[in-house]
Amino acid sequence: MSRAQSSRENAQGFTVVELLVYMTLVSVVVGSIFRLIVSQNANYRHQRELSDLRDNLRGALVVLSSEIRQISSAGGDVYAVSAESLTVRSVSWSGIVCGKHDSPPRFGLSSLDGEVQTILGDSALVLATGIAGNDDDTWRPIDVTKEWSSGGGVASCVWGGNPERVIEFDGDTTGIRFGSPIRGFRTVQYGIFPADGRWWLGRKTEANSPYQKLAGPVRSPALGGLEFLPYDSTGGPTVDPLAVRTVEVVIRAESFGKLRGGSSGVVPTVRYDSLRTVLFPRG
Repeated sequence: MSRAQSSRENAQGFTVVELLVYMTLVSVVVGSIFRLIVSQNANYRHQRELSDLRDNLRGALVVLSSEIRQISSAGGDVYAVSAESLTVRSVSWSGIVCGKHDSPPRFGLSSLDGEVQTILGDSALVLATGIAGNDDDTWRPIDVTKEWSSGGGVASCVWGGNPERVIEFDGDTTGIRFGSPIRGFRTVQYGIFPADGRWWLGRKTEANSPYQKLAGPVRSPALGGLEFLPYDSTGGPTVDPLAVRTVEVVIRAESFGKLRGGSSGVVPTVRYDSLRTVLFPRG
């Protein structure tokens, strides 16, 4: 055999068996990489859902905490409390009296914080000052009946500029002076309600109005999605709104999507978590 023939025989390449072995190894490696990517992606979704679930719980608790801590049960800010809902007088806006109408009880407001909207049952506290000194100053309750974003008969503030809002109210106007601070209140009810096949924490400002979503989804009322547990000064349960001194709040939330793992094994299912805290009204 010549050298040329031997070189041609050595250059024939892989055999069929070698190719099959090579393809099998490649398939195993590619399959392992694919399974790793799928597993990592599932783990990422799992962690993201759990993170969203806990964020929902924290968000719901922040809303309820800020509300309950600024109310005074002894001052009548708690209207009703049950295991599943809480109705309170909530601060909705604040401002400064900067102008006054000559005849009707209308006042211009400046330095507003919040949104002034007249809803049945809205009220306010305005500082009425006396003449003798600080001892006769008092926060006077009034009922807000109308509001204007412009007009209303109060053209300008006494220190210049236009009032941001003009309000009219029922109540004694004696001692209400320019520069008097005013705080507006609105009746707000917190509870859970069904929507889109799930349950959500919400709030509403009128008895017949729909709830507005605040956080969720949470578990159904039958499973204790939201619980208010009010206690009096002795630490005993109470149903008297004026006697409430602490409120224990329990929120049980659900994940948005279904996840694998847990007691269900490989079957995707909704995951749950909960938060429990004790909140203290102002008094």
